[in-house]
This record gives sequence, C-alpha cells and structure tokens, in this order.
Amino acid sequence: MTQQAFIPPTFEAATKASSKWRMIIMAVSWRMADMPLFPSEVDIARAVLGPGRVSEWKCLAPSLERQGLPRVDPLFGGRYWPAVKAWMDRRAGLTTMTVPARARDGDVRSRENWT
Repeated sequence: MTQQAFIPPTFEAATKASSKWRMIIMAVSWRMADMPLFPSEVDIARAVLGPGRVSEWKCLAPSLERQGLPRVDPLFGGRYWPAVKAWMDRRAGLTTMTVPARARDGDVRSRENWT
C-alpha cells in the first residue's frame, strides 16, 4: 500500500504544518503572483488544477473553451493569464465583472463616415 502525502486543508493549517508544507505553499503563491502573461499549458494546469492533476487539463481545456475560457493566442503560443484568472473567478462566482468583447477589424470604420 502506498502512503499518500498529507495536504493541509486550509492556509491557516498549512502555516502550522511542517516547514516542508510552508515551502510548498509559498512556491504555489509565488507562481500565481509571478505567472508570465502567456504561460505554457502545463503552468496553467498546475495553477488551476494543482500539480497532481496536470494531465487532466488536456481534456478539460477544450470543454472550458466552449464555455468561454480564453483560447491560446497563436502569436504568443499561450493563453493570456490575467484573462484566464478573471474567467475562472467569474466562473466560480467571485466577481460579476464582464470582459468587453473585442472589436473585429473594420467594425469601427464601417460605422464611421469619413467623407
């Protein structure tokens, strides 16, 4: 039988836990605060699901994209992290802030009369 690691249920419990757990929590907090604007899918999976569930992201991402998760930007090769975080916060009901739709090229000009 394999022994599973103990994961503290709350931050408060973790602060009272061993120094090993404090280091893990500090590392996770650091990663969230210092995430690049266009992180890799693995980094996003770790931030969203945790290190033990990274492999699930490949199946979850397409379904979440259909619900509005920001897609991978073809120029930068990653999802814009602040938009991913904001989308996750809205999905969890933490905020009601909406993200304005991006205007397509030509929309403004077609409504303006420059003559």
